[in-house]
Parts: sequence; structure tokens; C-alpha cells
Amino acid sequence: MLRLLLSSEGYVLLEASNGEEVLRLLDDTVDLVILDVMMPGLGGFAACAEIRRRSAVPVLFLTAKAQDSDKTLGFSVGGDDYLAKPFSYTELISRVKAMLRRYYVYGAKQQAGGLLLEKYFVESGFQVRINDARMTNLQEYVNKNNLQAKDGMQLTQWVKKQPLILLEVYRNNILLYNSKAPGEWPMEENELEVPYYEWQSYYQISFADGTAEVLVYADDTYRWFLYLTLAALLLACLVFLLIFLQDCQKIVKYIGQLCREIQALEGGDLNTSITLQGHNELTQLAQSLDSMRLAFKEQREQETALFQTHQQMITEMSHDLRTPLTTLQIYTDIRV
Repeated sequence: MLRLLLSSEGYVLLEASNGEEVLRLLDDTVDLVILDVMMPGLGGFAACAEIRRRSAVPVLFLTAKAQDSDKTLGFSVGGDDYLAKPFSYTELISRVKAMLRRYYVYGAKQQAGGLLLEKYFVESGFQVRINDARMTNLQEYVNKNNLQAKDGMQLTQWVKKQPLILLEVYRNNILLYNSKAPGEWPMEENELEVPYYEWQSYYQISFADGTAEVLVYADDTYRWFLYLTLAALLLACLVFLLIFLQDCQKIVKYIGQLCREIQALEGGDLNTSITLQGHNELTQLAQSLDSMRLAFKEQREQETALFQTHQQMITEMSHDLRTPLTTLQIYTDIRV
């Protein structure tokens, strides 16, 4: 049914029966992963954690496990959304489209700088070193205040000072404390065992009432991605400023050139053309000035031609008048 529903929306599907097959199918062409928590072999949570180590592709959990602890764990291992069964098909399609839209538009980690940072954090064990130091600090805090594993209020005070996503305390696979819901633990009747995930790193912390296992989900890399985003914005602003200043310099230079050409026009030089540059208001003004120059030049040429015509006509008329007078004067001289 799910395959028919998504196919009818035009999506191309790749199907996997377990987590290992999901990881084999995962490549750069995959835009969204829909996981079930309870799968044979490698489960949904483990598969999501491995996916997140390889890619920033969005992950949607679609499962019958609807407890808050399951949802918290799903988000903590890198899931982007969690939809519990039963669900409406309209809601599923809406969430799929929203996740794809965010992935396409806001996928900042897909940028080259983000990928390099993510690769560095994974290969260098950056988060592991931070968590190790954090657990050492927690052990010192526990020893200093002589805390028991169920002292939720004191643990919550420590958690508030840490950039944690989630802190959980287990003993014999029974949850004793959860930082996302500290008021719900400890519960004396809480004897529900939770699965032990081998792919997670558990830390042994010595409390006053015995040793307990602490599971911490943290993402201390977000600050570096924030710095990367700020650096990209700063670089974009600098590039914009440089381009703006360069354009301003060109405009100022062009205005100076127009001033010199207008001064030549004022001095009567109609042969120097007005430079046309760009496609803006200054270009339109320069074009108008050049048209005016050409009109003045044409008018001057017409006036010069008319003047020369008048001069030639006067010369010819003078010659015609002078010829009869000269003849009469010669005839008079002969008679005398």
C-alpha cells in the first residue's frame, strides 16, 4: 500500500527488507529514507545512525512504536521526523513533501564546506573526544555531590549547563533517568527493560548507589556549521560590497568622461562624440547629448553650405554687373 501511494505521487522507490540492505542501497541519488524501527538484522535506529554518519539525507521513521522514549531515541540518532502507526495517507504525503522541500532548499550541509567539515568530524572522532571529556566532568560532579543514579533534579542541573541533546541513565537495561522528561523518572514501578544497542557508546559512571550506564546524545558540531554559515554570509557580503564599489567606480569614471566631453561640446567642438557605455539612465542621457551634438553639427553644416552658396551667388552677380560697365568705360576712352 505504501509503495502504491508513493508511486502514485511520482516518486521512484527503492525497497529494502532490513537495515543492511538500506545501507547498501544508499547513494547520492537517494533524497529521502523511510525506516521502520523493528526490522530483522540491523534495526531502524542503528541503520539511521549509520546513515547519518554517511549522509545528510532526511530520514522519516514510520513505525508502530509510539512511546515518547522511542521518538526521543529516533530523533537522537539523526531522524528528521517520526510518524507512528496508524496514520493517514494525507499526513504521510504532506510530511514527505515537506521533508524533501527542506532538503532541497535548506540543505546547508550539502555545500562543499559543510561536507568537508562533516567528513573531518567523522574521521577525527571529534564528537567522541568531546563526550569523553563531558563524562569525566559528569563523574566529578557526581562524586562532588554524592549523587545517586535516581537523583534527577541534580542531574538535570548539570545537563542544563551542557549543550546536550539527550542524557539517559540505565542500570540493568532499565531506564532510571531521561533528560528530556526528568519529571517522569525515577518510577519505582518502572521495570521495563529497553534494548541494548551495541552501536551506541555507553559510559560507566560510579554513583553513590552503584555503577550505572550513561548514554549521551550530543551534537557539538553545530557550532562549527554555524560558524561556516556566518563565514559564508560574511564572504557573500564582502563579494557584494566589492562588486558594488567596482560598479560605483565605473560609474564615477564614466561621469567624469561625460563631463569632459560636454565641456568640449560647450567649446564648440562638435566632432567629438559622446561615449555610450552600459544600459542605464546615464547611457540614456549620453545618447540624448550625442543626438543633440549631431543635430547641431548638421545645422552648422547646413549653415556653412548656405553661406557658401550665397557667397558664390554674390560673386557671380558682381561679375555680371562689372562687365557692362567696363565695356562702356573703354568705349568712352576711345571717343575721347
